[in-house]
Amino acid sequence: MTPLTAREIADILGTTLVKAARMIREGSIKSYSLPGGKDLRPRRYVNPTDLLDFVVSKGLPQAIADRVLKLTKE
Repeated sequence: MTPLTAREIADILGTTLVKAARMIREGSIKSYSLPGGKDLRPRRYVNPTDLLDFVVSKGLPQAIADRVLKLTKE
């Protein structure tokens, strides 16, 4: 299962990158960090199962849940 970035989450949820990054940073979507890249900032990633938990808890459309569920099986 490949971890998701804020950009991928924004695409899945149909929102902006800024809003997706804020939800991750504020803890609405459970995430974990890895050491930073060239600019040394830590990078945050989300497991697809944690994104599915978020989608279900917020009652988002079934189409989004199905899309995330498919990612959990990859």
